[in-house]
Amino acid sequence: MASLNITKFSQYVHYWKRDNRPELNVLFPNYFPYINEECLRGSSNTMAYRCGLPGLMYEIMKVIAKGINYQLVIKLHDNTNVSHSRLWRLLEPGVYDTIAYPLQLSESHARLTDISASLYQVESYILIRSEEKRDSWWNLFKVYDNASWWMIALISIVQAIFIWFVQRVELKALMRENVKVSEAIWQVVRMQCLQNHELDFHFKAGKFSLWLFAFLQCSILLGVFASWFLYSLIRPPDYDWLRHNRYVFDQLAQGERQLITEGSTKWFTERKAKGHTYPYLDFKLALEGKEILGKSAKEAVEEVARNGAIMYTRADWQSYFLASRHCNIIKTHVVFPPLGAHLILPKNSSLTPKVNQVIKANKMKFGAIYRRYTEMISKEAVMTSICGEFKPGDPLKMSFFYGLFIVIASLFLFALALFCGEIAYHAYQQKNPNLADNEII
Repeated sequence: MASLNITKFSQYVHYWKRDNRPELNVLFPNYFPYINEECLRGSSNTMAYRCGLPGLMYEIMKVIAKGINYQLVIKLHDNTNVSHSRLWRLLEPGVYDTIAYPLQLSESHARLTDISASLYQVESYILIRSEEKRDSWWNLFKVYDNASWWMIALISIVQAIFIWFVQRVELKALMRENVKVSEAIWQVVRMQCLQNHELDFHFKAGKFSLWLFAFLQCSILLGVFASWFLYSLIRPPDYDWLRHNRYVFDQLAQGERQLITEGSTKWFTERKAKGHTYPYLDFKLALEGKEILGKSAKEAVEEVARNGAIMYTRADWQSYFLASRHCNIIKTHVVFPPLGAHLILPKNSSLTPKVNQVIKANKMKFGAIYRRYTEMISKEAVMTSICGEFKPGDPLKMSFFYGLFIVIASLFLFALALFCGEIAYHAYQQKNPNLADNEII
């Protein structure tokens, strides 16, 4: 657990007016979107005047400090991995009057601290790592559905039968020597696998049919490759099977995935325990006897991106901001009712009524600030995305071809076994010459 020794906090002080107004000491988590440290400037560490996005909680606390006629004193926390479940212990009048970290109402907070009125309504999400069905060893073969593969097989069979039939007619017309059925089939296989093999027809119908089949079907292997490349470039990902509520709750119930969240798990655990309606009742049933893990924002996102954990987050949390940059982390269809974002103050603080009065008077303004930052996060995520999946312009991955390699290797082993069998058969045939006259094909 990260240390909460207050001597480890570096302090950045900004006085809106250099007068004798009392100070409002606010502890800010040292990361965006709560405050933008890059906007603190100069030796005085004041906020840059033209900073477009000084921070969600900075803008809100600026309004509150002005509304209660206090000087805003910004104190930044050096440790970004601190557990938010213990932040209330830092509250002490004259040291930290409040913490610029939006929290939900919970019984534990209500017992130990004062809870402010709701600053704004925030959305909650369940995030999961995208796992495309196409991104597997068999991706080259999944580009066609079963009906398409059956059609390819049917065309090849019809093509082989037609070639054999034309050659038999040519044989009847004394234009060709006898041709085995196996040879006609083998000619089609070689042609479809791009191996040179001349098909010399005397009948124009045979030559035309070969051109027609090639025109309609081309070569199977070339068609698979071309279809896969186009499929990878233009097909929009389909994640519905991952987003579905039933899939999420089944994964949690079966222990296939771990539920993780940023910071403390107390609030979510309390709501889950009291859950009588969707989605908390569903989580209660799915997580019976299972633990919810609380991690720092970065650790939680890493658990999702690397290990496939399922994460509960909110639109104003750093974990949501970080996860939005990963194009392989997506929102599920699990819907939560909007939640209020609250400040905590020392128990029985004289500031609580004043702060609540300012919050109620500026509720619409705070909501607008919140929406501006969440919209910005979405745009920023697109510009600074961290993508591990294939997109146009990327080099092709070796994993795309594993399935093809396995099929080719299997066919090669079959050919090798057949070759050994033929050697043994011909060796036996040489010892028994009379068997050669009984060969059928």
